[in-house]
Amino acid sequence: MASRNHERGVNGLGQQCRRCQANESSIIVRNEALCAECLVKYIQTKVIKRLESFRVRHSAPGRPRKLLLPLSLGISSLTLLHILDGHLRGQRSNTGRTGYALHILHVTTSVQGQWAADPALLKKVKECYPDHVYFAIPLASIFDGDESNGARNTTSAGDHVPSSSSNQNRLDTLLTSLPTPASRSDIISILQTRLIVSFARTAGCESILWGDSTTRLAEKVLASTAKGRGFALPWHICDGPTPYGIDFHYPVRDLLKKELLEHAPLATSSVADIATAPPAPPTPSAAVNVRSSTIDGLVAQYFLKAESDYPSIVSNAVRTAAKLEAAPSDRWGRDGSVCRLCKLPVAEGLFGVTGWGGGRDGGVESRGSEGELCYGCTRSVPRDVVSLLP
Repeated sequence: MASRNHERGVNGLGQQCRRCQANESSIIVRNEALCAECLVKYIQTKVIKRLESFRVRHSAPGRPRKLLLPLSLGISSLTLLHILDGHLRGQRSNTGRTGYALHILHVTTSVQGQWAADPALLKKVKECYPDHVYFAIPLASIFDGDESNGARNTTSAGDHVPSSSSNQNRLDTLLTSLPTPASRSDIISILQTRLIVSFARTAGCESILWGDSTTRLAEKVLASTAKGRGFALPWHICDGPTPYGIDFHYPVRDLLKKELLEHAPLATSSVADIATAPPAPPTPSAAVNVRSSTIDGLVAQYFLKAESDYPSIVSNAVRTAAKLEAAPSDRWGRDGSVCRLCKLPVAEGLFGVTGWGGGRDGGVESRGSEGELCYGCTRSVPRDVVSLLP
């Protein structure tokens, strides 16, 4: 946990930095008093260690490996972009070439009641980090026959592809047909992942570098379990191959969100000025309207406090879930048992709630085709809404 305290001598603050023993400490990072310079090194080292397989010596000359970085314009993905940009400049300076090339993708949303970052901020990002290729896709393009059709290289910084009215109408119809804010939030997240994966594969990227911090991964652990998606955790919180046909990597997985927030003002570019975030969840003492709350929001509220008071809880949640073993890759959808919505393999073709031993009315219970839903998706999508899915 990172925290600032301007009272000299409290918990080692105002004394010598525990690492460099030269500068005055100003920040406590996991019970260690650090100066600003050592905090920056700490953050960068944690991320770079996760990029060992993308060093220059692992790529052929003139053929850098393509990696996709989904950019939400939040603090985590922006910090990752900032560090990777410096990493690439260092590789180029030391060896004359780089081990990988970055494609930056921002998915724009135009959904009523759903928070979205200002797409114009993408222009500022490109001005700060001009050496990469930038793309923007509207979420509604998921309804195109080819999910990547909406993508294009942004010829002027901050440009994005407008969604066709028919696609936007279909997305709006789908989301308004879902019964709760929790189900709408769940489906939006799934569609975003599908769109990002489809774009990465079409663009020839070999891996997706997600900007999820330890805090965000811990939120995924609890939220996915509550939604009935625990079976997918090994693919959504761990580095390695996935049933989507592309590798996932999480270079920021060893850093808490609070540490990234402490680092942002110290970055050489205006990460803190660009970074945006959804409205903070209500404090535990505030009245919560259960009907308007979402699982993601409640879990984020819990970890917001846990991160400050008990950071080990956050890290332990991720470490424990990372021990889960995914189904062997030779069984991924080999019999066609793939969820129509999330596109993940369904073990033994057990579609719907009934297949998993549940009995909620309205579950999609038939088996054996890609036109069915896994347990988690069945809980979010009523039977009469299935036909509206992309």
